[in-house]
Amino acid sequence: MSDESRRRARRLPRVAGTGVAVASVVALAAAAGAAALGFGRETPAESDSGPEPPAATAEVTRRDLVNEATVDAKVTFGGATALVSASAGMVTWLAPVGTVIGRGDPVLRADERPVPLFYGSVPLFRPLADKAEGRDVRQIERNLRALGYVGFTADDLWTPETTKAVKRWQRHHELPETGTIEAGQIVFAPEAVRVAGHTVRPGASAAGELMTVTGTKPVVVAELEPGTDGWARPGVEVTVQVPEGPALTGKISSVRSAASGSSDDADQTKQVTVSVEDPGKLGRTADAPVRVRHVVSQREDVLTVPVAALLALAEGGYGVEVVEPAGTRVVAVELGLISDGQVEVKGEVEDGMTVGMPA
Repeated sequence: MSDESRRRARRLPRVAGTGVAVASVVALAAAAGAAALGFGRETPAESDSGPEPPAATAEVTRRDLVNEATVDAKVTFGGATALVSASAGMVTWLAPVGTVIGRGDPVLRADERPVPLFYGSVPLFRPLADKAEGRDVRQIERNLRALGYVGFTADDLWTPETTKAVKRWQRHHELPETGTIEAGQIVFAPEAVRVAGHTVRPGASAAGELMTVTGTKPVVVAELEPGTDGWARPGVEVTVQVPEGPALTGKISSVRSAASGSSDDADQTKQVTVSVEDPGKLGRTADAPVRVRHVVSQREDVLTVPVAALLALAEGGYGVEVVEPAGTRVVAVELGLISDGQVEVKGEVEDGMTVGMPA
């Protein structure tokens, strides 16, 4: 590089490492623009006594660089829905908040009689007994079979064998052995649920909305502000850090606008949902704080200098001021990844070289 080019080089204003590639590029662009306008420290012109040494120095070092996005998040079990009972009588007990209710488990006690959960989508709208037909019959029979009560065919027809199975189930649960399923004796949900909150207290009517429930598998939810969510896409792998726990491998399952639920609103805060490979290690507490980490980009075993060591060259591009026993010289460099205040450089630089820095 000519002495004239060296005199026209400008030191970039100090740029803090952001850890995010986009922010780093913007910082460099702003710094370069400042240099073009004459801002920043000018490299001293040579005189008869030789160039003035730089105010400070740093070393060219070989290292790994990683740009990562890290956001605060929380554990959740998904949106809550109402669980409704048609039971007669008074609520004398409710499954506690946080309880996971599976097939056959009691949801409540009405007048001290247990009302269990069965899986299905058809409400129990009528009494079911011998010779009854319909989807609701099949639903009951499938649940009884799953609970170990056999000896009948799980179809749309209620037979004497179904009645016998129902009596066995009633006997095991200390219910009157009528062989008939009455409306209100069972609560239905598509699958196992987790109790999120109670709508009523013991002493209230057992008919109506009793509680709110969620899914049983915890997921991680984070909210990203516009402009910071470019890395967040379904399928992207992330790491979830649990306080005082292991780092868990996860994957983004959905990205939606926090306001509308759509994935198309670019200017809206985005709600990112992460599923982890071992959800049991997230704990059973809703709203527990965690952190989500994603490696946006990384470079291994590359030469780096501090961002503050860069010079914006008058002819374009960037360089560094190499300090040698015989004096200093400016060499052009190509820039790569930027992270934590360090920038990857390529050019006439080697590991261990000394470069100039601003005071």
